[in-house]
Amino acid sequence: MSLLETLKKVEIAILGVNNISDKPKDHWNKYRKRYIIAGVSALDYIALYKNFTYTELPNYRLDTVAKKELGRGKIEYQGNLDQLFRDDIEKFIEYNLVDVELVVDMDKKL
Repeated sequence: MSLLETLKKVEIAILGVNNISDKPKDHWNKYRKRYIIAGVSALDYIALYKNFTYTELPNYRLDTVAKKELGRGKIEYQGNLDQLFRDDIEKFIEYNLVDVELVVDMDKKL
């Protein structure tokens, strides 16, 4: 069972929500200072990883977690992302694609 399937079961159990029509309409959440949009979930993968893997790491950056869980990490580069974008757009694109692939692969694995 994937992480997303597990979260859906938690949503049903806790909120009693099983489909989009059961959810409240969009609204402003004054405590979080943001709009809550019906049917759109935002997941904090760092918090989920910390809470459900019981693994202590020196840090929880994507590179560190991916190396532990998948045996591979992020694309390395010199300077900052603004410089990478300006000086090597192909590597900048690869950097972003690899980040997404790492998250997707960890979601499948965990």
